[in-house]
Amino acid sequence: MEIRTLYKTFMVFSAVAIVGGVAWVLLSALNPSMSRSDLVLQVDVSDLAPGDLKYYSSPSKHRIMVLRRTKEDLENLQGLSGYLKDPMSERSRQPAEAKNPFRSVNPEYFVAYTHAERLPYWVEYMPGDLTFMGYPSTHPWFGGFVNRAEGEIYDKAGRVYAGSSIEEKNLAVPEYRFISRSTLLVTFLGEKT
Repeated sequence: MEIRTLYKTFMVFSAVAIVGGVAWVLLSALNPSMSRSDLVLQVDVSDLAPGDLKYYSSPSKHRIMVLRRTKEDLENLQGLSGYLKDPMSERSRQPAEAKNPFRSVNPEYFVAYTHAERLPYWVEYMPGDLTFMGYPSTHPWFGGFVNRAEGEIYDKAGRVYAGSSIEEKNLAVPEYRFISRSTLLVTFLGEKT
């Protein structure tokens, strides 16, 4: 008789634990720790002069950068297709409105995440010469971004150069739109931090 009582007690406690666990999972899904406002970032770019780059972070820990390109930058970007792995951004992540050679909604502003697509290494802005860092000078360089950890180099549209690394994708561009002449609204819904 004792075994039967122990068995019933064990079954009751197991059922309570399972129901409690399911309830906890459901309730935590209904009450996420991050609000929708944490997944939206309003960025004022009015203080960016042509050639300037600025970094921004959202409350949800997403980091982006905004580069205000010069007219010369825009001209230089158009002549680089033969040196890039994904010049038309076919394999890369960006909003539909930014699937163009400039990879931006407004060609003057480039908006991207601050890390490479494949691995979470940060890229840094490198407006000058790359030869001092040991990069080959077999392609034109008009400035851009460098991932020193992996040896990747990107142009000022975040497009990865062929021969610079094993990375196949360009820098990821978040969903964003201009809500005024100098204000961006960046959304991170469905994005990993």
